[in-house]
Amino acid sequence: LADPSGKVSEGHTVLVEFIIPFETQPGQRILAVGTWCDWNVQKGLILTYTKGGIWKGTMSLHTGSNYEYKYVIAQAQVGST
Repeated sequence: LADPSGKVSEGHTVLVEFIIPFETQPGQRILAVGTWCDWNVQKGLILTYTKGGIWKGTMSLHTGSNYEYKYVIAQAQVGST
């Protein structure tokens, strides 16, 4: 959230949408992991596959911080959803 001068307000949260076009193999999924979860894949944001090979996910992040992220392709474990 920015004020009229362009300065970012701290202490707020904003919804951030992650979108990546990618064709996976059956049984694979894509997650967004980053500094908000200490790069821990188990705590990453699981993206949802949508029409046209687009993966999407939304999460809240705090303003006033810098975040780094990457997308991870994970093989779904047997017995998990």
